[in-house]
Amino acid sequence: MKKQFLSMLAVASTIVVAQAQNANVQIIHNCPTPAAATVDIYVDLGSGFTSNPLIDNLSFRAATTYLQVPGGLTNARVAVAPEFGVGTTINDTLVSFALPTLTAGSSYVAVAAGEVGSMTHPFNLFFGTGALTAGSSNNFDVNIFHGSTDAPAVAVFTNLNALTPAVSSLAFGAFSGQASLPASDLLSLLTPATDFNTMVEGFGIPLATLNAGGAAGVVFASGKLTPAMGEPAFGLFVALVDGTVLALPQTDASRIQIVHNSPDPMVAAVDIDVVTSTGAVVPFNNVGYLQATPYLLIPSGNYRVLFSAPNTTDTLGALVKIPASLARNTTYQVVAAGLANTSGTNFAHSVSVNGSNVAFGLDVLPNSRPWSISPTTVSIAVFHHSPDAPMVDAVGSTGSVLVNDISFGEYQGYLPIPTIADGQIRITPANDNNTTVATFAAPLTSLSGLGLTIFATGFLTPNDENVTNLQPFGLWVAFPNGGNLVELTPVMSLESASGLSQMNLFPNPVNEVSTLTFVSTRSFNAEMSIVNGLGREVAKFGNVALTEGNNSISVNMSSLSSGQYFLTLTGENARVAIPFIK
Repeated sequence: MKKQFLSMLAVASTIVVAQAQNANVQIIHNCPTPAAATVDIYVDLGSGFTSNPLIDNLSFRAATTYLQVPGGLTNARVAVAPEFGVGTTINDTLVSFALPTLTAGSSYVAVAAGEVGSMTHPFNLFFGTGALTAGSSNNFDVNIFHGSTDAPAVAVFTNLNALTPAVSSLAFGAFSGQASLPASDLLSLLTPATDFNTMVEGFGIPLATLNAGGAAGVVFASGKLTPAMGEPAFGLFVALVDGTVLALPQTDASRIQIVHNSPDPMVAAVDIDVVTSTGAVVPFNNVGYLQATPYLLIPSGNYRVLFSAPNTTDTLGALVKIPASLARNTTYQVVAAGLANTSGTNFAHSVSVNGSNVAFGLDVLPNSRPWSISPTTVSIAVFHHSPDAPMVDAVGSTGSVLVNDISFGEYQGYLPIPTIADGQIRITPANDNNTTVATFAAPLTSLSGLGLTIFATGFLTPNDENVTNLQPFGLWVAFPNGGNLVELTPVMSLESASGLSQMNLFPNPVNEVSTLTFVSTRSFNAEMSIVNGLGREVAKFGNVALTEGNNSISVNMSSLSSGQYFLTLTGENARVAIPFIK
């Protein structure tokens, strides 16, 4: 096969030195109608069709070399006739076309496509620009043609950039225009032009295997997605300048984004290696907590994800090795979460952290969306990854519950939200949407068209008797292009709005009796109670008198069983909640 590419370059150099008044034209037969499986092609250059065909016996999915056609002609025509052996003449023409005026010295591709007798996609000759060689010996120059009559307009992605399409919308009968690809083995993906989230089919483009550096060709979609009996099935093919046509191999593809969302100091920064079943490695070096890779386009299959100390080549000594299986035509977020659960010099997990000993692991989330369903919405999924936070709800600016009863490790999405105005997201105890744990600004108008994941992460109690200076609780957003997650800005808390501030419950996790301290800007009475992680009131203390200035209240916790709770204060427009663990 490599010899074909070398001979192709020789053919191209021969064409280049042809007479300057000629244009170069390659013809590709891509009509799937069985009656036109093999055709003869006649040319009229202004004095009538010749009695003999210019091209004899051109079969479906075959291509000519580049042919010399006089440039500047305004009345040239081409005719296509079925090939039935000896005796076929121009009188048997299926259809004839007027040729466009071809510029001398330029190169063109003419693709015979459509269906004979069809009203919606009639048989026609489609012209696009051609290339005899690539502009660089390291590249392969290509023009892509959509020639499948029952396929919708498509977008084309490659593994060079899984988020920016190489072609954003290509409909039947259209060429993409000339582009250069690096002469390496690539993976391509087709999606509907109206829905980049939906993966339709993957194809390999083995340019390095074929030694295609410096060459050029035309990639064309051929056949039918739902073929009737006798009709060819859909596929992608590449036509080279010497007339060789190769089928591009169908390859199952997946998209993934890896998010580092473990607040464990032991894995604050890691090298992540995605290892295929063949041993190939996709490396990401020095990925920190609250960072993400961009979405990647990779072959589907079984992988191992290795988490190693940063900037190391010792994958055998990886901290964690986790298997992951990726299905075809599926987009995933792969989220590292939990606690390393391993002894180490930075962090020893011989004791629990804030009552949590959730093991470090991967959550593999299928059907992730890099894009929203429309350019005027943002699609939001929510993941609960705060190890010591109880079950919560997320409530939008209008009071609607965006996320209901979500516990650690659970995932809900996607919800398309109109981006006509910025908003807020309130975190509340499950089944108690009147009590607000925290409120965050949601800059929706700047996020139109995106698919995002919001991660509740960090620790509600960043210090306990075992560990200090843990990452505090917050909401962080992973963007499709990766990089640092972006924190949603906490807005003025209800404590501050009520005149309450500096609220602290100590110790937390609590003992039999804990002390609530805070500062109040005024004196008033408030009801104090305890709500469990399901939003149910489990203890009530009645009215407590709050005084202007510093306040200190002892709270008897002896009746509580082990679990996660909220201590609430309600009165005179004040309703605040302090999370704690027993």
